[in-house]
Amino acid sequence: PAGVTDVAQSPYLRRLIRSGRVVGSFVTVQVIVQLVGFLSGILLIRTLEQREYAFFTIANTMQGTLNLLADVGISVGLVSIGGRVWQDRPRFSQLISTALHLRRRLALAAAIAIVMALWTLLEDRWTRIAATSRSSNLIWNDPLSNPDLATEI
Repeated sequence: PAGVTDVAQSPYLRRLIRSGRVVGSFVTVQVIVQLVGFLSGILLIRTLEQREYAFFTIANTMQGTLNLLADVGISVGLVSIGGRVWQDRPRFSQLISTALHLRRRLALAAAIAIVMALWTLLEDRWTRIAATSRSSNLIWNDPLSNPDLATEI
């Protein structure tokens, strides 16, 4: 009679168990990463002031946008072409280096675009902050009220 040990010896079941372990370890790591991300997000919300958290959110969103724009299908093309040439080491390494070169160029272009967009979004706010700081500087360092500064003028 076929027992449990006979089933465990089948190559299909061994492959299934090995795949289950790989998927299980991947899922475990992903759950831990998501949990750490969630807890750090709660910690940031509780510790940062509203203005600081707003800047953090903008920076985090821009980082995600940069990642998206830097890839723009390069990884899909890499997998597609790499699946055909993976056994030819020189062609595969040339494919990898070309993909990395393209990704760096796209990342640079995306960074320039994101910085310009961020500048446009925050330009009015920075102008108001600069004006506020200049006016507070004039108030606190008024030459008429400070005799030391009045002699310098």
